[in-house]
Amino acid sequence: MERLPPVFLLPPELLSECFLSCAMTIPSRPFGLDPEPQYSWISLSHVCRHWRSVALSTTRLWARIRLTSHREWTSEVVVRSGEAPLEVSAEFPLIYDNLQSRVDWMASFRVVLEEIARIRSLIISSQQKLEPEVLDLLNRPAPLLKDLRLHYLAFDAPNAAYEGAPHALGFMSRDRDIAPLESLSLYKCHIPWFGLDMQTLKDLTIVGLPWGGVSRSLNMQTLVQILRSTPLLERLVIRNALRPLSAISAPPTGPPAVLPRLRDVKLYGCSADVIRLLDHLQLVAISQLYMSLVTPLVDPPDRFAASVVRKLLVSGELSRLHIKGEGYHLFSLDGHVTRSPVHGPVSSPEIHVFHVTVSSTQCRRILGAFIQHPSLNCVRTLHITSLCRRRIWVTIGEHCRNVSELVVQGKRATKILYRMLNKSSEDTSNDERVPVSPPLPFPHLRSLSLGNLREQGFSPGDASHAYVQFWRDRLDDRCGADGNLSVAVQQMVIHECVPNALRRLDIALIPKTEAGHT
Repeated sequence: MERLPPVFLLPPELLSECFLSCAMTIPSRPFGLDPEPQYSWISLSHVCRHWRSVALSTTRLWARIRLTSHREWTSEVVVRSGEAPLEVSAEFPLIYDNLQSRVDWMASFRVVLEEIARIRSLIISSQQKLEPEVLDLLNRPAPLLKDLRLHYLAFDAPNAAYEGAPHALGFMSRDRDIAPLESLSLYKCHIPWFGLDMQTLKDLTIVGLPWGGVSRSLNMQTLVQILRSTPLLERLVIRNALRPLSAISAPPTGPPAVLPRLRDVKLYGCSADVIRLLDHLQLVAISQLYMSLVTPLVDPPDRFAASVVRKLLVSGELSRLHIKGEGYHLFSLDGHVTRSPVHGPVSSPEIHVFHVTVSSTQCRRILGAFIQHPSLNCVRTLHITSLCRRRIWVTIGEHCRNVSELVVQGKRATKILYRMLNKSSEDTSNDERVPVSPPLPFPHLRSLSLGNLREQGFSPGDASHAYVQFWRDRLDDRCGADGNLSVAVQQMVIHECVPNALRRLDIALIPKTEAGHT
């Protein structure tokens, strides 16, 4: 007898795990694409009878269901899944071919929702109204449901004015055993928010239209009330979910929403709404804040900056800041905070605190307000990338007085700084009656790094180049009365594409004993 290959001698338990691993490597198809490749792993069951038998008996292989208009196929997949928890993705076509096609889709969806008691993840996307009889199946208990994503749906609840009115998300109602839902994502949906219990939510995403107004019943007051009922929330994304300036027309009242576990916050939309929302959130564990403001700033820039800084520096002092200019109407800030003894051990490592992106015609004023905030005076490490506004550079030099490490990236940014310092030195040399030089920025500077340069006429190892000598002299001015420090060029990198051009320059003040060894 011919000997079989070892792969055919695998026990069924191990073979089923191999099948599962193969099926999991096939990513879920994006919306709008043919769902057939979702089941391309079925070809494994066509190898032999034994493999087909193992595949049919492995219920978890059939637990990922991509809805189609074929009711018989959907029923067969549900049967083969046995009692395994289901992951259902139901994307309905934008336009049905005919009336029978719509009927087939609704019938297939009904087959899936009949098993809502064992659905663990559910994605529904439909830009056309679904049949009310089908949506009524969502009122059934869903004890395993943890992830719910709704796209373009509209649940119009009759008698929605009072809290006891019925609606199509009954498994989240307060008056019954709710599903332990952990993630809820709403993309351009309208749902009735009354009567929903969200105490188990850890991830909430609400995305509206570009001009705001995701839900006719969602205003600033409703949003704050929703967040008050989510004590376990860890991630929050609000993108154009409110009508612009709704916080001014209907400001929220009552105490702030206390979110002790919320670490990741992303806010998009009207600046006034973002500021009001931040003022009504108590974020004690924030680790990342992302904001994108695409509308004119209604409030003064200093109020906006104070609201953001107040939320970000709840755990300590700002020690590192990265300012990145991404154009005349866009900038971003990245910061690190050192925990104070009140909030943790002094030796605890720095943590990434925030990433703020601002898009506005008043970027210069907003960035200036951030830099002028008193909390930024304690910044020790400052990174600046592509900052091409001279006024901002002047503001930085006036308020960031405790910077000891400065990193500047970008040809234009370094040129602006060069001209500022060069002008100061020329004014000092031309005025013979005043022997004291005018104060230069960053009096405590000990380390300087310049990157993305294109300084021409430079040869490798040429530390006597005029450009290098200029920065050495500027840093040498920072030695002051301390005679134990000396200026050392730590690194000079030549440009790879531009011949004889300096790419990067690192200079630092080091003790003279170390300078003698280097």
